[in-house]
Amino acid sequence: MLVEVTSRFNKDLAIMELLYATCIRASELIGLQVKHIDNRADLILVLGKG
Repeated sequence: MLVEVTSRFNKDLAIMELLYATCIRASELIGLQVKHIDNRADLILVLGKG
């Protein structure tokens, strides 16, 4: 149970930090996929309006 709570907290915290740091739209956040994340380059590809 504690692992589930901690995992959920970490996921929620990552989402909030990403929204705050990048000002991306909620729809852009929802559209993110693992393949859009480049950990080596510290980049996230955001697809949306623009």
